[in-house]
Amino acid sequence: MKIKIALIILCFPLISCAQISNSVLNNIINKVSKDLIENYIDSTKGLKMAAFITAKYKSHGYDTTMNIEEICCSITNDLRLLSSDILIGIEAPDTIQLAQIADDEENTKEEAEIDNYFYGAVKIVNNDIGYFEINDFSNNKKNFEIDMPKRLAFDKVADFMKPCKYLVIDLRNCKLGTSDMVLKFLSYFIDTDTYIYSEIGRRPSEGSEDYYIPDDDELPILKHKKVYILTGYNTMGYAELAAYSLRKYCHAFIIGDNTAGVAHISYYYQGKFCNVIVPALKMIDSTNNNYTWQGKGISPDIHCNTDNAYDFTLSRIYNLQNTQSDFTEKFLIKPPVINSGGTAESLKQYCGFYMRVIISLKGSTLYSTGLVCPEEVLQYIKDDTYETKGGIIIFFKRDAQNNISGINLIYKTGLTESYRKTTLY
Repeated sequence: MKIKIALIILCFPLISCAQISNSVLNNIINKVSKDLIENYIDSTKGLKMAAFITAKYKSHGYDTTMNIEEICCSITNDLRLLSSDILIGIEAPDTIQLAQIADDEENTKEEAEIDNYFYGAVKIVNNDIGYFEINDFSNNKKNFEIDMPKRLAFDKVADFMKPCKYLVIDLRNCKLGTSDMVLKFLSYFIDTDTYIYSEIGRRPSEGSEDYYIPDDDELPILKHKKVYILTGYNTMGYAELAAYSLRKYCHAFIIGDNTAGVAHISYYYQGKFCNVIVPALKMIDSTNNNYTWQGKGISPDIHCNTDNAYDFTLSRIYNLQNTQSDFTEKFLIKPPVINSGGTAESLKQYCGFYMRVIISLKGSTLYSTGLVCPEEVLQYIKDDTYETKGGIIIFFKRDAQNNISGINLIYKTGLTESYRKTTLY
């Protein structure tokens, strides 16, 4: 069975101390090899990866003293090194729940709680510079219909930005996404029925599917704005598509660093002992010689340090306006105030490797980094409890000696996962 998943999904394994038998390991290797050969978007690389893990298994390169999650992690690391593809992976069976989009009840509220969707600031600077930070193009609907609250949230932001001459779209930390939500976002800038991109498989028989700006009887109300886009390595997948499309059709100016270079779309292939995540489709622009940003990213028009991209962009606009850098701000959404809950010295105890998550410290701010996900700031909640921008609660566990020994992850769906601290950072 295969399940199409959003472009970037943060998955963490459930911890099990049980060792696996050689027969189970053989089953895993055979399944992974079969799914790679039959489905990986690059058939040559698929064959090479399958041959590599099979040879490593036969030479006892995978340790059967590991538990199933550790075996999956080891194989995943090998596949990513061989393919340079951060979307490929092997997961223990219980984690399949994370790949399925929650089947939320139909919500037809006229008011959208927009701060629940974007987790960043939305404001107008100096009365004519609109700033919109987007950390999430994902959709909460299992059937992939437009999520009504999120659509209304986009409508609110677009209406708020209408008086502005300049727009700054901040995609520096945007890594989740679905096609319908990014097309909805682009519809505020680009005319209805305009071609945006195609999804293609590796075989001619699979054909391709073209995607266009949807017809929703609304004019692109932000079409004639001067658009600046902030990007960096954390700009992934559909966020890259948004940046590429706005530059192509709206002459948007991209400032920051190269994007991550993720144009693949993955499927889950479920099995008894593991689930295999295989990039099976690729996003291309068929009107531009099948251009894809996979593996190379999208280069900005002006390179600058990602952290300085916002200030640099405002300075550039001020120079165009011949105004001073003093400015006023009108917020639709205020940015969160980051509180790490302690001094740099007291926070060091949380830092380390937790199987497939790294907790690190910069200054006096904690960050989490997943195996396929860029780093995120951790916001202090209480005691040993923190929260990511994506709404994942991280609770640090202590042992009998009061040392940090592991973490619990609590998702919005209520799913809870645990895994241990393996080494210090």
